[in-house]
Amino acid sequence: MTSVRAVARVVAFTVGVPAVLAAVVPFALAQVTLSPIGFDALLFDSALPVSAVGAVLMGLGVVCYALALSALVSSGASAPVPIVGRDCLVTGGIYAHLRNPMLVGIILYVLGAGLWLDSTAVVGYAGLLWTAFFLLVNGVEEKRLERTYGERYAHYCEHVSRWRPRLRPYEGAAVAPSEEDSSANEYSRSD
Repeated sequence: MTSVRAVARVVAFTVGVPAVLAAVVPFALAQVTLSPIGFDALLFDSALPVSAVGAVLMGLGVVCYALALSALVSSGASAPVPIVGRDCLVTGGIYAHLRNPMLVGIILYVLGAGLWLDSTAVVGYAGLLWTAFFLLVNGVEEKRLERTYGERYAHYCEHVSRWRPRLRPYEGAAVAPSEEDSSANEYSRSD
């Protein structure tokens, strides 16, 4: 039951925020970098050029982000980011492995772009971005989710890491309605 409105919100958010953070800013930073660091030269006998590692990280970032969007849209979440208020707690799909897959995807992409573009400025930007995301998640997003979903969110947090994916999916994977929605007693699966 994916609504056109939910898909439009996700697309608008993706074009408006992550595309700027992950594409426009890094490529602009790479243009103003005075001289490349030569990451390949730092790994003297590397069989795999650092630019190839960067390309792989960029690909992983795109996949991670796309899986997060897919889980959100298929769950019927009305907003792509919890900080603006979602009507359900999404713990299925990639969210059964990782609590912040959209943010991890953006960080992987930016770090990969820094390596691929051979730019210390972009690699540094990836570090700053992770710091900003960490502060946002800890200071705003998680507090709101704790207030809204209580024990369900606490249980989810105990089993699923913010930044490191778990190999086996979270067994409580479901779309949990907010506690404010008294009409919803059962969780629906979101795989």
